[in-house]
Amino acid sequence: MGDAESEIQIRAYWNRRAENVDGDESVADFLAYLRIVDQNEFQIALPTLCIVAAKDITDSRKKEFEGICADVLLDAESSRPSRRAVIACLKEFCSGSAWTDFYTLVEALEEPQFHIIRPVLPRFDTLLNSVRDGKLNFQWLKVALFRAMLHTNGWIRVWAIEKSISIDASILKDNDHVITSLIIPNLNNNDVFWRNLEKGRMDAFLIQLGSMFNSIRETPDFIRNLLVSIELMSCPTAIFFVVSALRSIAKTEILNSDDVPLLRRVVLKARYIPHKSIRIITIRNLIVFYAKITRLDGTLLHELSNLISYISQDATSIMIDAVFKEIQNILDETSYIANENQDENVFHQTFGNDSKNLGLHAKMWWISMGKATIQKERMLSRLQLEVSELLGEKPTADLTSQLFLLKERPENMDFSSDVLECMKNDLGEYILTQIISNKGSKRELELLQSLHIPLFNKYCSHLSIPFALAVVQVLGDLKTCESATVCLTFFNALVENVPEERYETLAIEFYKYLGGNEVIGMKRMKKSVEEYETKEFNQISATLHSLRLSLLNKFIKDVDENQFLSECVEQLDVASAFPVKQQLCLLIARFIKKCTDHKLALDCIRASASIVNEEKKSLNSLPALRSFFHVALSGPQSDPVIAQESIELLEAQLAVASQSTPIALILVDAITKYQTNLDVNWAPFIVKLALFGPVPKKESRVISYAYSMIFEEEGSYLKKDQVERLDEVVQTARFKAVLLALKLSTVVDGNAWRIALIEEIFKASAIMDQSSSRSFGLSMAHRQKTRAVELLHLLALKIEDQESASKVFDFCINCVVDPCQQFSIKLIVEWTLAMLCVKFEKLFEKLIDEEFEKNMASQRIGSICSWLNVLNLIARVAPKFVDSCLDKVIVWCTAQNFPVRCTALAAARLMFSTFDKDRRKKWRIVKAIVNFDAEPSGNSKRVIDNLCSDFYFAKLHINDHFNFQTILSEIAKRTGMPPEETIPNNIIMEMNNITHQIKSMNEDQEFLSAPSEVYSALSKNASCAPSMENEDVGEEESPIEFDEQPENTNASTSFQRKIVKENELNDGGISLIVVASLVDKPNNLGGICRTSEIFGVDTLVVADVLVAQDANFKALSMSSENWQKIEGVKRTNLLPYLQNLRANGYTVIAAEQTTDSVMMHDFVFPKKAVIVMGDEKEGVPVNLLRAVDQTVEIKQVGHTRSLNVHVTAALMIAKFAEQVRFDKN
Repeated sequence: MGDAESEIQIRAYWNRRAENVDGDESVADFLAYLRIVDQNEFQIALPTLCIVAAKDITDSRKKEFEGICADVLLDAESSRPSRRAVIACLKEFCSGSAWTDFYTLVEALEEPQFHIIRPVLPRFDTLLNSVRDGKLNFQWLKVALFRAMLHTNGWIRVWAIEKSISIDASILKDNDHVITSLIIPNLNNNDVFWRNLEKGRMDAFLIQLGSMFNSIRETPDFIRNLLVSIELMSCPTAIFFVVSALRSIAKTEILNSDDVPLLRRVVLKARYIPHKSIRIITIRNLIVFYAKITRLDGTLLHELSNLISYISQDATSIMIDAVFKEIQNILDETSYIANENQDENVFHQTFGNDSKNLGLHAKMWWISMGKATIQKERMLSRLQLEVSELLGEKPTADLTSQLFLLKERPENMDFSSDVLECMKNDLGEYILTQIISNKGSKRELELLQSLHIPLFNKYCSHLSIPFALAVVQVLGDLKTCESATVCLTFFNALVENVPEERYETLAIEFYKYLGGNEVIGMKRMKKSVEEYETKEFNQISATLHSLRLSLLNKFIKDVDENQFLSECVEQLDVASAFPVKQQLCLLIARFIKKCTDHKLALDCIRASASIVNEEKKSLNSLPALRSFFHVALSGPQSDPVIAQESIELLEAQLAVASQSTPIALILVDAITKYQTNLDVNWAPFIVKLALFGPVPKKESRVISYAYSMIFEEEGSYLKKDQVERLDEVVQTARFKAVLLALKLSTVVDGNAWRIALIEEIFKASAIMDQSSSRSFGLSMAHRQKTRAVELLHLLALKIEDQESASKVFDFCINCVVDPCQQFSIKLIVEWTLAMLCVKFEKLFEKLIDEEFEKNMASQRIGSICSWLNVLNLIARVAPKFVDSCLDKVIVWCTAQNFPVRCTALAAARLMFSTFDKDRRKKWRIVKAIVNFDAEPSGNSKRVIDNLCSDFYFAKLHINDHFNFQTILSEIAKRTGMPPEETIPNNIIMEMNNITHQIKSMNEDQEFLSAPSEVYSALSKNASCAPSMENEDVGEEESPIEFDEQPENTNASTSFQRKIVKENELNDGGISLIVVASLVDKPNNLGGICRTSEIFGVDTLVVADVLVAQDANFKALSMSSENWQKIEGVKRTNLLPYLQNLRANGYTVIAAEQTTDSVMMHDFVFPKKAVIVMGDEKEGVPVNLLRAVDQTVEIKQVGHTRSLNVHVTAALMIAKFAEQVRFDKN
């Protein structure tokens, strides 16, 4: 029997069974049998629930029905037909307004289209009110949230999570399982946090999450279940954000020592976070959280010290001390009472064998003594006395526990004298004895790092030279690898305290130990201490070998470079441990400079490059890159073959840097370190570094936010590692590359470097200009071109020769003539042009040449705006050129092109405002022109006023404001570039080491506070986050309302909408597109939609297609949105959108009143037209008018200023239809 036949028979069986149900007992049998069938039969049988539910059943049976229905709806694997069946079942006996809201919301959530669901979302609040009023059980609210969190649209999922954490605490206390079983699992991804970043609500979201945790913290078992749910998470950043929200939980003694295994498991989960800073802070937050929510006793306190050990290797001592301090503060606020028998002997008995964490236990031991000050003082006195007595004995007893307790004593404890300081020579002898007599055990290795070396460096550093001699002389007698490693580690620490001029004596003895001054290899040694596993012993062996090489590098001076390098390459081929390879690379990098055999040098570079491939998937990948870069860049780069191969190898790594951005910073640091070894052949690579920066992905943005959050709050506690700052690593690499380029342009052969760098910028820009996406804001081509012109601008400062200046001048002119360049590019090249023209008078003469002016205007009339900008900038800094500039500007004050006319009038006004009395007389005609308001009903006054107060047009001084902040941060930020495209001020101030050449900061507050209304188009409405529910409802607009539907109606049918026009009119190439993205009010858009559909408009363009679901829109659209094609184009993307339409043969027409606008009754519409409607108040902005072919206005004879935008659009659309679409001729 086939599957289809079987399904038919099963369905028929359940239909018969349902029809035969009669009475409560048979209903119970039906439900009982339904629960025990397999999943396949259960799905087939579900529709028969409606048949049984329609019969006369008792309330208790209804509860069973509800339970089955809820189980299906809360099953992530349930099918849509199954969910439809149980909803139909519920409708048989669950009715009322609350249930209608529930059905409407849940059925709408079955639809994939966002615009269908969005109008229904407000019903969630109605459902919540029903739960508050007891009209609906909470489980149905949970069902709605569950279905929303499973939706395919990410914004719906985020909405559901935000709604969940905003539910009243009184409701959540009784239903806290929804947090641990629903909310936390759905936070286990980066998408949720990225979307909150897009909405600009990340901080608020985390605060609300923490507030929710805190409000129900005392609910029985909630904290335990919460920790279990965190343990099950796998997304590193999600774990960090959830744990950071735990900081909001107030101190409450909820957990106890029985919960220690759970606490440990959650910390162990956090240990797998790959990003070091995030891992450290997450574990630190967990430890402090545990201290706040547990009933602290001795057991728990020392478990906390065990947990601290998980970060003690990576965290700074300042952070570790801060964690202990927080625990102590929490302890002081409790009624904690220390154990009276707590002393040094108990400490030794309890923790003496845990050498790995003995220091942490000692610190916690003092804290665990609480406020028992007298008890602490007595113990400290006993410790000092005991240590003073035992240090004087020979042989000395084991003082490990006592020394740790003294080392970690509280800083605020007073004592007359430090016994360790008083007996530092005896302490030194004790440490030396421990080292020389070591057996190489784990304990001895651990104590060496945590106790002996720190104490020696603090108290006994004056003994470094004699002790180093003593240790190195016994090294040759040590037969085991383990004990030799202990001694050599200590010897290496001693050498750090010895000045280089005293190395010679140590070097002689060390060479004896090695067997010669060029012995690189090490014989394979066998394990002699049984407690080590094979892997552990291999690590010890590698440590010993790497220490030998490291010390050899310190001591060695004269060698036969070629022979020595050959042996290093051989050792690299056979070495398996990375620490050994790393030290070999350091040796190679040191001596490869003097290598006379260039083939051998190339072998060295290739051998070090192979390490990168071997380690690329390990934790050593970045150190391996550093080693390779040092070798490659130390080599004889004067050899063109070596230089070319080195460049190719490094370019391959730069390509990888797009996926792992720290590589770029390591590259820049290495190039900077070895810059004197490079020639101009490296210019292309340096330019690539200066232009580096991938478009950040979702995950990268979330990680960057986590890092910025960490370093903003905890920066003083973390190690200063630029590579670790993933939120700033790209900007840091870029800025360092820019600094490097500028430094190279000022060295002895700096002119050659400058020319090479500028030529490479030209080449890179030419490639970018070939990109199909170059006209789109924030595309990769746009981002890289912006970085390129910024670097060019900085390099242009030092140009001294006319030829180079002319090349840069021509490049900049091509940029301003190009209609596809964004403001972030244009403003910088205009500044560069002004700077060159002031410096080279011939270029200024070329700029104001009449033929040059005509040529620019003929190529693109809009480029005259940039030309006028340049003249304005020149006039501001060069008084001798003002008359010439104004003479050119004044001509364009009556231009037909609206943007050009406004720019000229604004420039004339600014120039005239700087004149003295005599000069004003000479140019009195200018005063008359700039004061004459020729367009009282148009936009010109507003545009001119904006220009005359603009940060760039009115305030920029090309000399005084030439600094890194203005060039690399302010202009980019003011023209709408995202944060990753600007160099933060803190990076500039910290790293600018050429302040004598270029200042870091702009100190002109008038400039910094000036507005940017003209050039900031990209920055407006840049987020891709849609508005949810009624977030975008204005004060004068009423929220969306819904009519109640009959209870037996399938509510979802009211929301089946598609914003698609299936049969577009396409009569002989006739096409009309109406662009209404600037129109804000939904009622106006609804009217325009209705007119567009009636007159056959091909496409109606709006800022957000979701407006079609707005009640005010629908009030005027009369369902026309079901037939009219509607396209979403945000305001920020209108300029490239219009330019693209022009390129495809459309004529762009703006409905705007200007001096050169044509009356509509005189205008002849083309067959392919775009009508741009302006903002209700502000009209069409000047930046869009540059992309307009003609402005058209409607002639008026009355006194009213203007028509409503909806009416204007209707008249123009109708006129187009009359002239073009309906014209039979």
